[in-house]
Amino acid sequence: QHESSPLPKQYEPDAPVTVLVYNRWRARSREGDVCLLPPAQQPRGAHSIMRKNWLFLLLMATSYTALRTYHLGYFALWNDEVFSATVAGMSWPKMFQAVIADVVHPPLFYILLKLWIAIGGSSVPWMRALPFFISIATLVPFLLFCREWKLTNAETGIAFSLITFNEVLIHYSQELRMYSLLVALSLLSLWLFSKWLHTGGGLVWLTFV
Repeated sequence: QHESSPLPKQYEPDAPVTVLVYNRWRARSREGDVCLLPPAQQPRGAHSIMRKNWLFLLLMATSYTALRTYHLGYFALWNDEVFSATVAGMSWPKMFQAVIADVVHPPLFYILLKLWIAIGGSSVPWMRALPFFISIATLVPFLLFCREWKLTNAETGIAFSLITFNEVLIHYSQELRMYSLLVALSLLSLWLFSKWLHTGGGLVWLTFV
């Protein structure tokens, strides 16, 4: 097996390596994925590239969080945010009546906000922390979506940069409205739909989407 392996001379390992393993490594390397060869048999520079990719993603995650933390509770609530806080401060029956009368927005955000206020109070920084943490949680379906479509590290990094420095996403991650929740659930739905397309999953997946 070792003699028939198409490994370049500079990559030839000391121990035998099957053609199958190398071919899997070569195919996944083109996609920017993790090298499957043992550390001693990986091409030169593979560790350095992987380390740089992880450092870049860590830098983007830090920037993503910092930009959404800055001045989180600096400004007073404005009209729509006051409406959210007022509705969440009502009793459960009155809150659902107000949400139904509002017609425009579903009740999930108000339910979460009411529970959030019950945990930590109704200060501006604490209430705005809810959409902030929702925006941080959005990274999970985002990265799963990138992984599902087998994006390379470079492609994932570009997409990560776009959402990190997007002014609209930064603004709504600090606003006491349901927009950050909408983004999170939309990405979750896109990831699950992509997973359903690729795996031919059952009706449960599609129903959730």
